[in-house]
Amino acid sequence: RFNPITFKIELAGHFFVTGESENFEDRFIHLLAIGAQWNRGWIRPGIFYQLFLKKGLSDMISGVIGIKLEIDLGK
Repeated sequence: RFNPITFKIELAGHFFVTGESENFEDRFIHLLAIGAQWNRGWIRPGIFYQLFLKKGLSDMISGVIGIKLEIDLGK
């Protein structure tokens, strides 16, 4: 954490309970996310980039750019 910016790296996995798939392993998706967020004030914007670690998805989608907005209603 570098004031006033927070940098994050996240390794996440998703498991799809519903839906149809030929193989059990097709229900799992793993991804790596890298991001930064402004951490001062009651409105804290951020940006992140996600990479899919599953071979079939990473061949089709090079990555996802996202924005994040946190609003602290307690202040």
